[in-house]
Amino acid sequence: MPEKRLEKNPSKKPLPNRRSEESLAHFACAKCAKWWTIGDAPARKKLWYCPWCGTEQKIV
Repeated sequence: MPEKRLEKNPSKKPLPNRRSEESLAHFACAKCAKWWTIGDAPARKKLWYCPWCGTEQKIV
């Protein structure tokens, strides 16, 4: 049985133009040395937890 494909615009009405921007913050854990990234991270936040090992990180 052939796979059914979903249409991206089933109503055939013109889609509005869209644009979005995101600021990315990259962090490195002082304990396990792994990296992680947070999109639109609040600049005032100074205390983060490593998602890999759970260590509390004070970012300055």
